Amino acid sequence: MNHLSFPSLFPLKTNRLKGVDPLSVSLKEATNLRRVTKKLKPSKATLQETAKNIYLKINQPFKDLFDTDLAEALTKIPEIGLAHAKTKA
Repeated sequence: MNHLSFPSLFPLKTNRLKGVDPLSVSLKEATNLRRVTKKLKPSKATLQETAKNIYLKINQPFKDLFDTDLAEALTKIPEIGLAHAKTKA
């Protein structure tokens, strides 16, 4: 059993908290950490790369189980709305 006391794990007596209520300062800092300043919108290239990496990671195990590509199976589901790419002549 670890006999460390709670205050030794979370010391509240520091120089930056001198003269103020340590609990209110800790709560304010925790609130600032949780606040999201701006939502990041990923670029199109990032989305494409992520989708490609997910597909490449899942496709081979899927192909081993069902003897068909994941893309082929997904094109057969009308709710998804995927279609085969038309080849350019």
